Amino acid sequence: MVSAIERRCADDLSEAIEMLFPMDTDDAIIDWDGYKLSLSYKYDISVIIDDVLYMFKKLIKGEDKNIVVAFGSNTFSVDWKIECVSETLKINSKWTSVVGNIEPELNLLPDMEIPKDSFIENWIQILLTINQAIGKTQITMKDSSAIDQLKEIVQMYNIKGELRGHNT
Repeated sequence: MVSAIERRCADDLSEAIEMLFPMDTDDAIIDWDGYKLSLSYKYDISVIIDDVLYMFKKLIKGEDKNIVVAFGSNTFSVDWKIECVSETLKINSKWTSVVGNIEPELNLLPDMEIPKDSFIENWIQILLTINQAIGKTQITMKDSSAIDQLKEIVQMYNIKGELRGHNT
């Protein structure tokens, strides 16, 4: 996964992810209504990490019943309108670009309804991978606000993706 590196400094979490994950790293997989969507840590996750953290912040606080997030990677470009209803998320999506060029098929799917816990569990595994990779290296960041936020989110969840000590 992450090669041994000498002490290096990145501007922010996005750049650190791009530096830490070589091109041949296994991709993260998101299950979207039976479609397995591949996200490169180096080129997708590094671009969308701030949006992912924003989404988590909104989901955890639970104050907003409607969340809008736009992922803008070249190979994972999608706009999500997330409606939080009790412990279920209803996600309206508009796909622009994904690996495999299956945007037309994805755009034909109805709004996805998924238990909030399942949705979070899918994404928390990606955040755990990033947190572990950074923990194994000597990389520092000039702007540590996003890594601090990531660590806070990871600490809230145990390995099963269950929220610890926080009411949603």
